[in-house]
Amino acid sequence: MGGAPERADGCGARVRGRSAGSGRLSVTARTRGWRDRAAAELAAAALATREETVGDVLVVGDRTGVLARALGDRGAAVHRWGRRLGEGEVVSAWPPDGTVVLSAVRLPRSRAELAFAVHAAAARTRPGGTIAVYGANDEGIRSADRALAAVAENVTTLRVGGHCRVVAGRRSEAHADGGPDVFAIDFELSADDWGSQRLRGCGGRYRTWPGVFGGAGLDAGTRALVRVMAGFDRSPERVLDFGCGWGPLARAARALWPDARVEALDVDALAVRAVAANAPGVEARLGDRVEGAACYDLIVANPPYHDGKEEDTRVIEALFSDGAGALREGGCMVLVVQRRLPVPRLAAARFRRARPLADEGIYRVWELVGPL
Repeated sequence: MGGAPERADGCGARVRGRSAGSGRLSVTARTRGWRDRAAAELAAAALATREETVGDVLVVGDRTGVLARALGDRGAAVHRWGRRLGEGEVVSAWPPDGTVVLSAVRLPRSRAELAFAVHAAAARTRPGGTIAVYGANDEGIRSADRALAAVAENVTTLRVGGHCRVVAGRRSEAHADGGPDVFAIDFELSADDWGSQRLRGCGGRYRTWPGVFGGAGLDAGTRALVRVMAGFDRSPERVLDFGCGWGPLARAARALWPDARVEALDVDALAVRAVAANAPGVEARLGDRVEGAACYDLIVANPPYHDGKEEDTRVIEALFSDGAGALREGGCMVLVVQRRLPVPRLAAARFRRARPLADEGIYRVWELVGPL
């Protein structure tokens, strides 16, 4: 198990494999709530005194570094892994090869994602080793023991406090490492689902994973943006899908402009894996920031504006800050967000003009022309 260095990819994306340390942290790493820190501190108190901490341990999805430091201070050889930028020194679809005596998993956002995470941890934990899950009460940690019981025995609550909880068990002998594809979600979209005659060729089977943005289908916001893209009378030469999820916007761009260079960017390694399966020919990679000057004719995005339970527009603000300078002369950014978000105000410092192109229920599609 090892770390991944920062990689600058020229005109495209800044990729940070290490979220802690000197220099500017990634947007993902900076958007932390009180739940992350409180849960990590409780897990540190519960786990740092255990005998296993003298060996190799795996910390999964910890955005604070609190637990990793506490275990390291006790003499453990700590390996930090996550599927998203900011969650570990190694960011990948599945933990690197190796065996640990203890794994600690930060409670993910959904039950399906938790099942994925505990199986990934179990794949690297020796039989009889400890697997722990920690999180806040209002995130659903009280029911985490059921997911943990699928890979561990003698599951119990180790510690409660600060509106958080730590549960743990001993990795069972029966668990087998099936890899990430065991958790793949396959689904179908008909030609009509894409909402445009120009995109009828996009009907077919697609693949995603628990927690990848977009779910297993096309959400209302993405549908609205895809319809706007299909109505463009331009032919961009280079397109970026920022925050690509499983790849619907990138797939649409490839169908609409087959001669264009289409790139896709996401903080989730499983999203990158999904785009490789769903949109052949698209250059998909890990990243959380757009870089370069005058690179793209079109940037499309259905960006996140929540960090867990809290509304957070910092990803959008960073996209506007970086994306404006990455547009070529005559280029534009087209994004979909909820109508209540003040896009003109957020974009005013970077773009010459912001205008609405379409409304779909609570969603609005905006065109941003720039830079200033």
